[in-house]
Amino acid sequence: MSDLISWNVDRPFPSVKGVPGAFEWMYLDLCDANGNGVVAIWSSGLPFLPGLGEAVRQGRAEPPEANPSVNIAVYREGKPIFYGLHRFDPAQVQGERFGASRFQSWKEDGFRRVRLEIDEPIPGSDQRLIGRVEGSAPIPRLSHSLGDSSHRWEVLGIGQGSAELRLGNEEFSLEGRMYHDRNAAPWPIFALGIRDWSWGRLAFPDRNVVWYHLRGTADQTLLFEIDPDGIVKVLDDATVSESRLHRTLYGMYLPMEVKLSAVNAHISVRTRHMVDSGPFYLRQMVEATDGSGQNAVGFAETVVPDRVDRDGFRPFVQMAVHEEVRPNSSLLPLLAGPFRNRWARLWRWWAR
Repeated sequence: MSDLISWNVDRPFPSVKGVPGAFEWMYLDLCDANGNGVVAIWSSGLPFLPGLGEAVRQGRAEPPEANPSVNIAVYREGKPIFYGLHRFDPAQVQGERFGASRFQSWKEDGFRRVRLEIDEPIPGSDQRLIGRVEGSAPIPRLSHSLGDSSHRWEVLGIGQGSAELRLGNEEFSLEGRMYHDRNAAPWPIFALGIRDWSWGRLAFPDRNVVWYHLRGTADQTLLFEIDPDGIVKVLDDATVSESRLHRTLYGMYLPMEVKLSAVNAHISVRTRHMVDSGPFYLRQMVEATDGSGQNAVGFAETVVPDRVDRDGFRPFVQMAVHEEVRPNSSLLPLLAGPFRNRWARLWRWWAR
């Protein structure tokens, strides 16, 4: 395990600025025991944006800062009520500011502090997604290399957070457990030797459990716990077993059940709701029970890098991306923004 884990979180995170085909993203999720949640990803060169993979394969890859983006998803009782993936003109991004929104993450007195000030347009409407997400967590001593050693992932904090959002006409508030990490690599995601990659995190009353399961040129399984003080306990001899695979519309396989096992640890994870389904990526809200009968909720995700930005899938992904410098899909309001009043916004979009 020592060759997979670095306990020195002060080790410099790789800089990918100016590197064609590279990517980096910051991830935050917040959820409570009732299945209410928020997921936010702010990124340079997010590999899931349409066209980036095609550009790499054709030898015209761009540096990550040429494709800044923000992804916001909101869930009520495990079901999605808002989705947005917004690709900005690079001129709209200045440091922490992406357009009218601001994303801050910093270390202070041994804690990781996060403050997101969100102000995002709603396609087909004069209204906006407006609000804030805040959180604080002890800094855990954990970073990790995935697949190729140049692909770094780092847990930045697991603690408590809150959200206050207005989704057009709809109000949303939440207090719960926060998870925050980041990823970066100087290579395209499909060039990292990863066949498929799944991860998840569970918020138990007395701890958080996180698993990573990577299959490829070097299979890796990582299962660990983080207590409320940020102390990390890596569980030895970890295995991840997926079952009851459900084939989705785009051909991905969603595991309805996952068994996490290690020395003196057994956790049963069940898919509560699939909340994001695409041709190369799945996100689901999950619930779990450990060997002592404690219950947890959380999120899980799966990525199949070789399916990213393939010709047959790209048009479907493009329909859900709000573009600033490229043409938008005529169906964008149906797939982006609040799930309420989608058809009314679509008609307004067409009538512009």
